[in-house]
Amino acid sequence: MMTDRKIIRFDLLHPSGQDLTAGYFVMSTREPGRHIFLFYRLHPMLEVDKAMRTVLKSVDSLEFQFLAAPLQTRQSDKAYRASNTRSPAGKSNYTPEYLSSRQQVIDNIRNYRDWFYLETEHFIIVSNIRSRRSLKTLAETIEKSRSAYSAYFPLRLPIRAVSTVRLFQERRDYLHYVGTAGEHTIGMWMPLKRELAVSPLDFLSRGDKREMMAGTLTHEGFHQYIHFAIGEVENAPWFNEGTAEYFEGLDVGNSRFEVKAVEGRLEAVRRLLKRGRPDFAALFRMTLPEFYDGNVEEHYVLAGALMYYLFKGAAVTDKAEYTKVPERFYQEIIESGDWRKATENAWKGIDLQQFTEDFITF
Repeated sequence: MMTDRKIIRFDLLHPSGQDLTAGYFVMSTREPGRHIFLFYRLHPMLEVDKAMRTVLKSVDSLEFQFLAAPLQTRQSDKAYRASNTRSPAGKSNYTPEYLSSRQQVIDNIRNYRDWFYLETEHFIIVSNIRSRRSLKTLAETIEKSRSAYSAYFPLRLPIRAVSTVRLFQERRDYLHYVGTAGEHTIGMWMPLKRELAVSPLDFLSRGDKREMMAGTLTHEGFHQYIHFAIGEVENAPWFNEGTAEYFEGLDVGNSRFEVKAVEGRLEAVRRLLKRGRPDFAALFRMTLPEFYDGNVEEHYVLAGALMYYLFKGAAVTDKAEYTKVPERFYQEIIESGDWRKATENAWKGIDLQQFTEDFITF
């Protein structure tokens, strides 16, 4: 017998002494306010024991259908405000495909024990995290991060799919969900599933888990945002991973979207430069498998440092022409859908040898 309900039986004898009525009060233990009464009237010609076994099977087959409902929140809590009718990019950006994908996410988590969804302004967050404080912090983080992404790269295409974030209470559930491809990760943007999944590290304290997951969201959240922003086409690893690395330094507590250098990143860049001059031309040609090759850590460091220089360093070193590269790439990939062509056009007219010298100097 299932444990998500409680069943109480009543035997009621008809005044004639012949007809037996079996009554059952079935109550949900998950939602005690949901209950039902069942009454079975047995014909006097039936074999009572056999009939009652059939009745019990019938009662035991009863299941409550639980709708995964949004977490109840205060009206003043903006981070949890449900919104399926408007967007900073405009109401017209919500296409029928978007609305369909939104409903599909909600339908897919019906009847999942201990899982629920909540809608923020731009996301559906699916989670089994029990700490309300942690969930609120993570919801605020992803919303503020998205505001930063859109400030750098405003949406220019209609939104065709809802942004879904899946937050896990336990790491084992995350590993089971993402499979072997994610066994060494703490967060993944999965384009095929159209989901961003984030795992805790079980040995951390609740506060440290929350901080670690928030940091992961700022990185992986950019992958999710830019995937939809460029029309769900393949992206350039140098741009995609480098910008995600850049946003790891985002201060979500600052309304001006301040991005700081990530702790330890400068030392990592210095170690990289001691081994030789960076080969940006090779970095720009890398496919994703090549980027994840044996020197993946160096690739991440170089790509992240590159984007930090383009966004922050070039402007303060009188190299304004470099600051236009990310925007040119963004515009070109939207227009062409080809990251190689977008890369070529974004860097057209820039002497890579001189750029490398300026980067090293910075």
